[in-house]
Amino acid sequence: MRGTPSRVALLVPAAVCLAIAVAMTVQVWNPLREDAYWPLRENALGLDEARAKVEIYVGEQPLLQLAQDGELHQGPGHASVDSDELRIRFNDYEGVTRAQLMLLAAALGAGLALLIVGLTLPGRRRPALGIVDPETPP
Repeated sequence: MRGTPSRVALLVPAAVCLAIAVAMTVQVWNPLREDAYWPLRENALGLDEARAKVEIYVGEQPLLQLAQDGELHQGPGHASVDSDELRIRFNDYEGVTRAQLMLLAAALGAGLALLIVGLTLPGRRRPALGIVDPETPP
């Protein structure tokens, strides 16, 4: 009987894992942290650098080609936009939350497994403490 773990030894870690899972769920789906997944504007890639990852078109023409040909204009004076001025930022929400979701799944799975085992584990019988009932003669 000494080798079987007590329910408390399984239910306490289960509660900790489930609390971690709840905290991570709130963090992943918290809409107030949406800006955290965008890089700073200073770190935004130039459109020429990001060409391997993204292409932007205006009609049928690539935006980068329009800028290089001098056909892209901005502002009231219709100044030509240089291709070096074009920047692009990528939202890294999926990359950031992928690791968090894997940890969330691990914590939730461990917590549920420990909870199920802790609840289905038969209880230990406690030995009598030697308390004598005063109504029964010794």
